[in-house]
Amino acid sequence: AFTIAATGSLDDDRAGLAAGLLNTATQLGGGFGLGIIASLLAGAAGPTGTASLRIGFLVCIAFSAAALLLATRLTGAATPARNTIAVD
Repeated sequence: AFTIAATGSLDDDRAGLAAGLLNTATQLGGGFGLGIIASLLAGAAGPTGTASLRIGFLVCIAFSAAALLLATRLTGAATPARNTIAVD
């Protein structure tokens, strides 16, 4: 559904390129996110590991909230107007 939403308004010759870029960005974002969280968990590991898990979860929540805010701001500006039918 995400790919269809991202490529639905494009011409056929550009839809493949957009889908590839979207997939690449998704893969890179997941890799970077995992690397950041793993680094934070390894750096904050205490004797029990509970503190590091708490920090890791808080960072995940912060990144998710920031991504949600950014996505809603960007898609709100690009949302097409709804079709309205004038009735006389």
